[in-house]
Amino acid sequence: MASWREIEAIKRDRAEAHRVIANVMALGGDVLSDWEAEFGGDLGGWLNDRDLTTPQAEKLLQIRNQRQLVRTFDGFNIGSLIQQCYEARLDLNERDEERITRLRAVSPDAISRERLPWLLYCARQLELIDEWLVDDL
Repeated sequence: MASWREIEAIKRDRAEAHRVIANVMALGGDVLSDWEAEFGGDLGGWLNDRDLTTPQAEKLLQIRNQRQLVRTFDGFNIGSLIQQCYEARLDLNERDEERITRLRAVSPDAISRERLPWLLYCARQLELIDEWLVDDL
């Protein structure tokens, strides 16, 4: 879920809102539902006259977080991090072990923004990354 700080920032910055909308719309019809594509298209016109409302900004960021895949984050290669977590998965709890196994099978080189904090949590638990490196999530 997007932070309130990010929601408020995108409400006030039309250029940033347009950039996020463009990135979401670039995901295309194969990734976005019909409703999500229509919502993104409507928001582009909305921004010509006024700022986003809180619910609009929240929904836009939710769509971005659920649909957009991240391949690098803060200097980390996500594929490499997934592989390292997979190799050390037996040191995780059973639920996280199953999730990392599924993730590697389905998407070995990327993860959705929404699930990124979980992957970083697992990497911290396995001491693959230091806690202080990615405190901004």
